[in-house]
Amino acid sequence: MNYEKHIEKILETLLGLESKGDIVITTTTPKSIAQAIFHSSIELLLNNKEQSETLIECDIPYLLEETATHLSAVFLQSESHSNKIVNAFYHRLLQRLNMREIAEMIWHETPFEIALLSYYCIELNNSDSRDLEYLEWRKKYYAK
Repeated sequence: MNYEKHIEKILETLLGLESKGDIVITTTTPKSIAQAIFHSSIELLLNNKEQSETLIECDIPYLLEETATHLSAVFLQSESHSNKIVNAFYHRLLQRLNMREIAEMIWHETPFEIALLSYYCIELNNSDSRDLEYLEWRKKYYAK
């Protein structure tokens, strides 16, 4: 993301407010004010990430891509097929979890674990109950 554009827009707004007489900028470096406003806004967004569906939604594509990359590497599947498996698993999860819960699950369990679970459920046509059969099946991928 190009943060400079955001800072320039904030600076433009500040200078516009000053020209209308709404504020008085007394610094010789008004860009530093724009930077401070931008950075404080980003800090607030990041501190409230757990409460922001928008940021969680932004995490999902990254997490699914990471999961597909692991699936492709472990099971020697093409990138295209790995993406299909992960997307199918994601849509299965959406039937019972919201995006926040899915993102938290992937962050907590790791994309590697979700890659194993995706393959087990979608490609091998098993349930995603994480039963003893699944736990036994996945051992060989952690033994490597």
